Amino acid sequence: MIDASDSDQWPVVEILIDHGADIWAHDEFGITIAQRTVTSRILRGSPEDAARLHVIEKLKARGYPFPPPGRDEVLALDAAGKWPPPSETLMSGTETTHFPLLSADVGRIRLRFLRLARSSRMS
Repeated sequence: MIDASDSDQWPVVEILIDHGADIWAHDEFGITIAQRTVTSRILRGSPEDAARLHVIEKLKARGYPFPPPGRDEVLALDAAGKWPPPSETLMSGTETTHFPLLSADVGRIRLRFLRLARSSRMS
């Protein structure tokens, strides 16, 4: 999901979130998808930007803090065993659950993305 957000593939990121990807994941530098939503190079107002905005709303709905913490803060919290922040892992009184993606899920997600990309080129 980090790679998809790094290359501004927001429809893919949105699908991955919908299928249970870990929104708290970060790379070795402390970069998160939430940080990428802020630094995205995507053209504002484009269909991809609409997907980026959907990602932000989904992150907020799952308790992700905005503006997102910086990479140094994420790495420090992770090193201290405080990432994700305990108060942020609760959503509407129930603990969020993260499900690993199976290869079959990834195939279905890729197919859905290709259909979405094809339909956006046709319009």
